[in-house]
Amino acid sequence: MTTVQLGWLQDIIDWIFDKILSPVFEWLGGLLSDVFNWLFNILKPVLDFIFEIFLKDIIGEFLEFVAFFVYKRLTIHLMILDCLEDSFNAISGLKPVYFTPVKGGATQTTSLISAVYSHESVQRIIGLMIAVGLGLCFLCAILATIKSIFEMDGSENKSIGHVMRQTAKAYLYFILIPFMSMIFLYLSTAILNSLNLALSGGFPSSVARTIFTISTMDAVDTDRFPELANYNSSYEGQPASDFGLTDRLRRRFYERHVNSLGEDIEQIPAYAVGKYVKEHFLYRKLDYVVGFVITWIMVVVMCSVLFVFICRVFDVMLLLAVQPFFVAVMPLDDGEHYRKWTEMFVGKLFGGFGLVAAMRVYLTIAGTLFTNEIYLVDPNRIGGVFINYIMKLFFLVAGSIAIKSSGPLITSILSEGAAQGEQEQIAVGEMVGKKIQGAMTKPFKKGLQAGIGKLTGMMGGG
Repeated sequence: MTTVQLGWLQDIIDWIFDKILSPVFEWLGGLLSDVFNWLFNILKPVLDFIFEIFLKDIIGEFLEFVAFFVYKRLTIHLMILDCLEDSFNAISGLKPVYFTPVKGGATQTTSLISAVYSHESVQRIIGLMIAVGLGLCFLCAILATIKSIFEMDGSENKSIGHVMRQTAKAYLYFILIPFMSMIFLYLSTAILNSLNLALSGGFPSSVARTIFTISTMDAVDTDRFPELANYNSSYEGQPASDFGLTDRLRRRFYERHVNSLGEDIEQIPAYAVGKYVKEHFLYRKLDYVVGFVITWIMVVVMCSVLFVFICRVFDVMLLLAVQPFFVAVMPLDDGEHYRKWTEMFVGKLFGGFGLVAAMRVYLTIAGTLFTNEIYLVDPNRIGGVFINYIMKLFFLVAGSIAIKSSGPLITSILSEGAAQGEQEQIAVGEMVGKKIQGAMTKPFKKGLQAGIGKLTGMMGGG
């Protein structure tokens, strides 16, 4: 009996659900679906604005804010490099120094090596050396004449006439020493300036400006200026006709504005002025990897070049001071030692020019690589863009080694001894440069170590 009553009750409940509750639930479900569809259609544009525009702008501005501090760090490093280059320009003769004679007179502008040579104390020393050399030459002429008289029957005898000719030649050199020395100093400075300007593309520039310009090659703000997309290296179509380091967007950052003395008119370089950068570029799109890597490399190179040219000033002055002694022995050795002196003098005077040329060529190649005019692997293959980028970075690092070896290579053509001395000077400069580089990279190393330590701790805790 109980079983039959329970079955009858179950039938009533099923009938209520099927005939009354189920249609009500279906009607409510359809109503809610229509309401939500209607609300979604109305809210969709609002949601699109919030998620695709509003949040995108917020994230973009946040990244731009963070990138601004990285940009400021890069400009500090570039300005340190600019200071090193300014020192190098003054010491090498690329930029004149101010020279005021001790006895009074108008202030002159000339190269450092010419100013040192023209200084009264240096001229006094060279004058005394010439006077001593004249006396020594007279004694050498007497010794050579006596030797010639007592060795008349010798197979390698030098006639008295030959000795007299060598003596006359030596005295002529004594007369020409001051004039020829000054001519060689001015000639070396003129050649260095011409070489530097030619390898800079005809525009006065600096290493720091070139590096910053290279880092902007894919940084044009295409959201604000879609018509300037062809000034980005990643643009897939035809690039702008003037696209490069000196195009209309980047020339301000690449070119130095100088006066007639080669001094910067701008107190602060354009790359360090944020409002100039923000006119057409985004901080977050600057290539900081390339910017920092080349800057750190060039700090070491610049210190090496700086030491070479500092030592060049001392070496050239020393060689000019002792020149009369090598001239004085010409009656005895027919100018053999003077020829060795000449070889060493030319090697020291024009030493370091290979470093300057290699440095400029290196920056030109770097600019060409990162304008994407050259692809080292097919960019359309899987990971091709990333592989290209990594290979170009390796190319830059390897190129820095070539810079340091190219200087002595060029100098060895003029003088092997000068080239060996240049290698030693480069090694000392490189050691100092690495100390400066270490101080510049210390915050990055600490940050990286802290990040790795934190990640390791989290993984270990997990």
